[in-house]
Amino acid sequence: MKNKIFVAVMGVLASLLFFKYYTCYSTADNLISIFKNYMLTYDIDKKSVNFKDNIKEESFITGFETLAKKIDFFVQQNKPLILTMVGFPYKSSNIKDKVLISDIDAAEYYSLRYLQTFLDEIKKHYFPGAQLYIFTDGIVFCDIEKVSDDIVMMYEDSLKKLAQEMKDIVIITTRDLCPSKTPDEIREMICSMNPSAEEFNVMMSSDKKLQEDVDVLAQRMSFELELLSLTQDELIAIGRQETHRSMQLSNFLKQFRPVETITCSVHYQKNVEKKIGLKLSESCVTPWHGILVENGVNEKSTIMHLKDVEKSRYCRAYKNINGVELLYLKKI
Repeated sequence: MKNKIFVAVMGVLASLLFFKYYTCYSTADNLISIFKNYMLTYDIDKKSVNFKDNIKEESFITGFETLAKKIDFFVQQNKPLILTMVGFPYKSSNIKDKVLISDIDAAEYYSLRYLQTFLDEIKKHYFPGAQLYIFTDGIVFCDIEKVSDDIVMMYEDSLKKLAQEMKDIVIITTRDLCPSKTPDEIREMICSMNPSAEEFNVMMSSDKKLQEDVDVLAQRMSFELELLSLTQDELIAIGRQETHRSMQLSNFLKQFRPVETITCSVHYQKNVEKKIGLKLSESCVTPWHGILVENGVNEKSTIMHLKDVEKSRYCRAYKNINGVELLYLKKI
């Protein structure tokens, strides 16, 4: 009799474990489908320079098994997924071809809403949902592009006000991470991280992909800093400096990221084992490099470079979100 009871109990436990495993697997599978809908499937950096560049399809992306395991870690504990991302530095200074003004505008708000929609989709299929922590990087790079710390801090303060509308998004600035440090001191701390200048130079001499990334960044800087009339050598130097510092920033942020996190990026990622490239909207133009264009009820709004907008069809308009006045273009 005891053996029968033992066998029955073990059968029930096995069934429960199988059910839990199947449920977790099914949930992770559903969440990966949502991630895929919001995942960059092409190199957004190249595309922003050359709209005719071929788009790489999703089939080129690998690493979904590892991503499923990361998702399963949170599902097993019935906790919200923790996502982290670096981005939203400051508005472009190119008011000739990219933006109307070098202040935060409706494009940033549009992108934050887009990201919140992504998080809402996750919650529909997984009740604990997900939280996205965005680490801003303006203070890290602004000295290279000759943008003042004051402009960056104003942008970050406004971004935080806009994020109040997004229940699952948290904006974290370098000032939040290092409250007792000045911008110069923060940059000094980051520049002390690996790789050193010597190590980076060795990497540059042997890594073809890294060389290509610097070249693409130099092209982007040519567009971004067009009003400064920089030489090609100066642009390449900026590309190298920003690429190097980006690596140092990644190492600096390791101490502040949660131990278990799903790391996301505003850039295309071919392998999602370590990092996922997320769209900030359906446009290849990031919000800090473009203007929001609203096309009316029957057409979708989008983020565009100013030079690509048929200006005669639009007028300036404003919306106020939590005391922040946001400029955009509205179809006449």
